[in-house]
Amino acid sequence: MGDFVKQNRPYFMNIHQFGYSKIVEILLLFHGSIFIGVLKMNRNLSIILLIFLVPLAIYWGVTRDKNVTILPSVAISGPEIIKFSSPMCYECQELEKVFDEVYPGVANKISLRKIDVTQNDKSVKQLIKEYDVKLVPTCIFKNEDGNVIRKVEGNIQPRVLENYMKEQLNG
Repeated sequence: MGDFVKQNRPYFMNIHQFGYSKIVEILLLFHGSIFIGVLKMNRNLSIILLIFLVPLAIYWGVTRDKNVTILPSVAISGPEIIKFSSPMCYECQELEKVFDEVYPGVANKISLRKIDVTQNDKSVKQLIKEYDVKLVPTCIFKNEDGNVIRKVEGNIQPRVLENYMKEQLNG
């Protein structure tokens, strides 16, 4: 197993006298492990995981929607759309394109609040619970009085979204 065991040195000797490998040998001896290759395999596995996880984390940081805002749940004058989405959701990205196409025409009449459901925040969790959001994307359409007039789960076609917004404005 190694020089340490063969020399019959006591286990309580100063750890700094030995190298890292001697300490590992002691631990492996105490735990009854059969071979020291497990440690090298775990180190290699850690390196491989880092090689895959670091780029994934960078990708997530770069591609997440930086325009997603969380505003406090306050009474907003006029009609409002609350859009619940996730940066990693394909349908959410498609719905964002639809909103980019349709919403500018009514931006001065209807306020839009974007909620990223992946944020671990109390206000986000409260809004998800308040509006009973089960999947993303989900859009909540509210009238001038703050009452929910429509809840849509999933993607919305541009013409349908236009009709919902007109309905929302006309009451």
